[in-house]
Amino acid sequence: MNYIDKIILIGKENGGYVVGKNIASKGIPSIYLSRLSKQGVLRYLARGIYILSEYPEDEIYTLSLRYTMAVFSRRSALYLNGMSNRQLDQIEANFASNYNTSNIQRIKAYRIDKELYELGQTCVKTPLGHEVKSYNVERCICDLFYYDDFDIEDKAYAIRAIDKSKIDYDKLFFYAKNMKVLSQVKSVFEVI
Repeated sequence: MNYIDKIILIGKENGGYVVGKNIASKGIPSIYLSRLSKQGVLRYLARGIYILSEYPEDEIYTLSLRYTMAVFSRRSALYLNGMSNRQLDQIEANFASNYNTSNIQRIKAYRIDKELYELGQTCVKTPLGHEVKSYNVERCICDLFYYDDFDIEDKAYAIRAIDKSKIDYDKLFFYAKNMKVLSQVKSVFEVI
């Protein structure tokens, strides 16, 4: 199998995506990515990130490959967890406070304390089936009360949309206590 066939096979195995560092680790010269891009076999998405031309781009996944420290948060996390009925106007992600976010593009970046950044991180699937870092359902619930940018409709839909039997209440109350929203979360879930 030649290099071109290997690259195409790698793309097909990865939902169309071909990442330069993965190609290099398999001993394939990166010049082949440029050649395939010029031939129209691959589309260039970002530095070192390509996709087979017959595959649709998954913008959230592309951004997760480009910014590996991004953890999709707020409305993006609600969307990824099936807790929102709105399309994303803007993709939002958290970064640790010591991360330089000045060059980040196409993401509304929030720098937060390391404790909050790590609290509730998990991998979720995008609508196109790629895994990205986001926050779990329990953390999303706490974020509804922690951040001021959610309205009543956002909160009501998110809480109605989740399967209450799948919530880990120990995690939920632990996160709520650490984020200082325990009383608000308890008042909502006592009613339910």
